[in-house]
Amino acid sequence: MKRLNTDSITNELVNSSFFPARPALQPNIEATTPLAPQPEPIKNVEPIAVKPAPNPAPARLVPPTKPIPAAVPVSAPVGRRYTRRTFDFYEDKIAYLTKASFEDKLAGKEASMNSMVRDAVDSYIAAHKNK
Repeated sequence: MKRLNTDSITNELVNSSFFPARPALQPNIEATTPLAPQPEPIKNVEPIAVKPAPNPAPARLVPPTKPIPAAVPVSAPVGRRYTRRTFDFYEDKIAYLTKASFEDKLAGKEASMNSMVRDAVDSYIAAHKNK
């Protein structure tokens, strides 16, 4: 079996970025200076008894009283396509629409903020067409 020459590899890696040079060892100052007296270790320590934790009661799963329907996207009428636009709204209006949307979803209705805004724009257009 062929052996790897580790001495040559070690010599190539010395002072590389992965193996920086080691600082020169300074003379052992501790051997010449006396150490401060250390306190005696505590010998008579009572072991702490570890008690196992009691088994928790199994959690009961309570079914919801009323199922929450998943949001179903409403398809566009035939011949009409959605176009995404950016509009600026006041924060209080967005907060109200968000709250109303959540309340409608909890009540089992298919409501989204998009549909609310589309209905409002439809009402606005219908009111201004008749003028």
